[in-house]
Amino acid sequence: MEVLTGGVDTRSPSGSLDFSTWRLLLNVDGAEQLGLCRGRGFTKYLDGAECYSNQDLHDQLLGGQTYFDGYTSTSLGSLLASGTTTTIYGYGPLYDVPISTVTSDVTVDHCGSIKYTLGRQCKEAITLLHSFQSALKKRRLIAGTKTRLYVSDESGGNWRMLADGLGGACQSDADCTCSPVKFTAATLGQTVMFGNGVDYVLAWEFDTGPDGCAAWSAEYVQDLLFLNVDSAELVESWNGFMFLAGVRADGEALPGRLFWSDYNDPLSWSPGGQSLAGFHEFGAGERILNMKPIGGRLRVYTTQAIYDITQSASEDLVFNVQEIYRGPHVPIYRYSLVTTGKAHLFMSEDTVYLMSEYDREPTAYEWIHRATGAIFSGIPSSWVSDFALLNPIGGVSRSNCDQVVGGFDPVKRAVWFSWPTLGNTCPNMTMVLWMERRKASLYDHGFTAMISHRPDSSQTIRDFLAENGLCNPSVGLLDKQGAPCNVGFVDGGYDYLWNSTEDPALPMGPAAFFEVLCSTCLEDICRECDTDIRFVMASAQDKALKETADVYYREIMATETSAVFPVASVATYTLVGYTTLIQGDAYRFAVDSDKRFRDLAANFTAEDQTIPSNLHAAAGYGMQADRLQWEVAAPIQLGPIDYGSFGSGRRPGEVPSFNFYATGSYLSYRLWTTGTGGQFCMTSITVNLQSINNCW
Repeated sequence: MEVLTGGVDTRSPSGSLDFSTWRLLLNVDGAEQLGLCRGRGFTKYLDGAECYSNQDLHDQLLGGQTYFDGYTSTSLGSLLASGTTTTIYGYGPLYDVPISTVTSDVTVDHCGSIKYTLGRQCKEAITLLHSFQSALKKRRLIAGTKTRLYVSDESGGNWRMLADGLGGACQSDADCTCSPVKFTAATLGQTVMFGNGVDYVLAWEFDTGPDGCAAWSAEYVQDLLFLNVDSAELVESWNGFMFLAGVRADGEALPGRLFWSDYNDPLSWSPGGQSLAGFHEFGAGERILNMKPIGGRLRVYTTQAIYDITQSASEDLVFNVQEIYRGPHVPIYRYSLVTTGKAHLFMSEDTVYLMSEYDREPTAYEWIHRATGAIFSGIPSSWVSDFALLNPIGGVSRSNCDQVVGGFDPVKRAVWFSWPTLGNTCPNMTMVLWMERRKASLYDHGFTAMISHRPDSSQTIRDFLAENGLCNPSVGLLDKQGAPCNVGFVDGGYDYLWNSTEDPALPMGPAAFFEVLCSTCLEDICRECDTDIRFVMASAQDKALKETADVYYREIMATETSAVFPVASVATYTLVGYTTLIQGDAYRFAVDSDKRFRDLAANFTAEDQTIPSNLHAAAGYGMQADRLQWEVAAPIQLGPIDYGSFGSGRRPGEVPSFNFYATGSYLSYRLWTTGTGGQFCMTSITVNLQSINNCW
């Protein structure tokens, strides 16, 4: 085997040498084939041929082979021999680190004792959240930004970096806010695959640790590299197959081609023989926007149509592809596609459509259409006139359409959409559709990713050893793994595990660590712990994870003090009260003449609160529906009704009310809260109107 030429593919601005990714053109028995060499032990794919050993590859490279960095052709051997310094990564702060010099012990990696790391970069928005459960029912939460992929250590509360330096070489201000480059992920068996439309497709086998110079835990999918697949925008799994869409292969975009892996083998993509791997080409000019399972099929949405993919009974055909709808009502905002298990919802040109498993076309329900008008048309100033706590907003920013995201909370049966309004790059508004109640809520906060996740709180061996004072969990961390939160380790002072000689044939010594285990069964340590499902969201404001809980304020990160990795930085949080507003439409109540707004009664139940929130009310009145004036009443406390004071003439225990004397052809009302108090439930709102001159 002869190395003919070597090419470095770092996607960096300078084309600088990067050992984490090599593409080599190899000559095997006179036939040229494209192979791969990587920093993780320099493994490569050669169509089944035996891989070169690292030492052999090292010797070949020192034999005068050259690499082309986009500008010059340079002898790699001379670089290694001289210990020349060069930039390692092409993203973020560029640090010059020495290439290891030629020594006799360079047999595993060319990085020697140096681990390639990136300097501290800007804090990026979390644009990927993926809930992963292994075949052994171990659960992990995976998160991704533009350049990095992480996996959580559920019980320790810390995170480990799976891969970094990703997302392409181009840098812009959006990279530190909400980059248009975002990962998608899917799980099949023990494997999670990642695609972002820029980098080669990555795969991570459950709990695989870091390796190689770059200390990555994820690896490029070798089969896809052999097939010259450069990247994929969308990754999805269904029925034992992994699917890719938005693929670039041989430098050519294939927007309408859907690829799938071999059955139950997400790392096998080469078709032919016994493999079921293959692809399907949709209509000319169609681009695959998204895909999600529904019922017993995979539903694929393109720019022109909607298709169902089902398993084929034919030996010559893997899947049946059926077009079920062609027309304009397809997703415009690809990441808004939400699955509730029984139906899909997505944002189209001017409304949100719903499509269940057996529907033949998307349906726009009237109540959803009316509610989501605030997404597409915004909130005009007339809706929030004379209300300082809310500002008018424009419609969704169509130039940042890939920042629109959707999610589903299965516990509360709620569909969430978050989007950037005109003039914003990141999502800054959110709407929740309460499907069973047929109502909608609007939030003045944006999220960049959402997922339903069941945390894994089962005790690990590390937790057990730390709890019993044997091993400090912050010692012996893996590369690119942060220290566990709230370690609180107390050394148990054990001199040995069994006895001073550690000979199990001899009696156990006094105060041995194994004495702790005498009353402990393995089942006690390995018992599964089921926890509640959490709806987790990534805030666009402070770029931190939030979850739905019975908390009636917003916890926003205020400051962050940097720390030397792997110690976590220390942050402080502020509790921010938010305004909950209920506003009625402006009605003329069937007649054009003036009516008088006398009072508004609000029936509610509230928890005991140390510092109760306040409930405010206002009556709107005027001659035109979009030109109302507002009369504001004195607020009342949102405490238990028996303890409150609700205005003159009202007794404790009665339904609290607000008195007004507002007259107009059109009348409306507002109720809103301020403060950081506890929960309350509004059970009814009663408006008391009076006709004038008996002309009702």
